[in-house]
Amino acid sequence: FLLNMRGQRVLRQSGKRDIYGSPHHKAWMWETKSDNAILVNREGQIPHSAEAIGRITAFFTSTGLDVVAGEAGESYKHLDRWTRRILFFKPAAIVIHDVLEAPEPSTYQWLLHAEGAFEIKEGRATWEGPPGRIEVRFLTPGSLKVTQTDRFDPPPYAWAKFDLGEWHLTAET
Repeated sequence: FLLNMRGQRVLRQSGKRDIYGSPHHKAWMWETKSDNAILVNREGQIPHSAEAIGRITAFFTSTGLDVVAGEAGESYKHLDRWTRRILFFKPAAIVIHDVLEAPEPSTYQWLLHAEGAFEIKEGRATWEGPPGRIEVRFLTPGSLKVTQTDRFDPPPYAWAKFDLGEWHLTAET
């Protein structure tokens, strides 16, 4: 998902193409790790392929509430199910509810990307910038390890001289 606030990008797709097919372009931007998404055992969706499919399973909109649900489990080698439900309680609260089912015990890494660092405290991550402030609360599981970095793996070529200022948050089981 992407999140704009007051017309400005807040939670974004990460990275910038330095040159088509470069290590950063293929191994960062084509991979799930550059998105606000979930990794399973540190692996993302089938990369850069039409086999990575998903579908919208429900949609509702009204003056006070928008709801969308989707299924993307087939896009992952290590998942049987990934159902995501997003509820937008207008104008200021968004709930994202993910249900993941794997055929074997797995670890999960929930990723967020923004320009500028997050403040991380006890199950919460806060980001603040020119368009406003967002607070992310991780409701379950309670034992998440939340970290962040401003590094890319792999980074864009140095000659591109990109200063993206992006930070990458990981909440890991």
